[in-house]
Amino acid sequence: MPTNPIRAEALAAENLSETPEKEENADHDPVPVSAAAHAALRALIEQTSSFSLRKTLETLCQTLTPPENGFADSLRADIRHEIKRLVKIPSAKRSEIQKKRLDQLTEALTQLNQSDSDARLMAEELYGHLVR
Repeated sequence: MPTNPIRAEALAAENLSETPEKEENADHDPVPVSAAAHAALRALIEQTSSFSLRKTLETLCQTLTPPENGFADSLRADIRHEIKRLVKIPSAKRSEIQKKRLDQLTEALTQLNQSDSDARLMAEELYGHLVR
């Protein structure tokens, strides 16, 4: 915290002037929710033995659940993001696990583009195992 009162006042005024703009944008720009994060969190909840931690994670999971009508789109975005990350690794330097994961993600994206009906199951298969 600045010890100079003039500087402190200027910082406070600057922060106050930014607040309404941030609040306006918050109403119009929904926070993207990750289907991958949701599936991993569900798996973690199943593995947690502590009742209080499980309840806390359940509450968090409800907050992070993509809307039903947007779950497939959220999963597509997660898969594409992971594919982009893996493709950045030069082919010669990719481990066997990374190559298999890239194949798995590519196949999943193809299936998801053909039918949205199994998006939740697919998310569980792709991301739910990460915490087990």
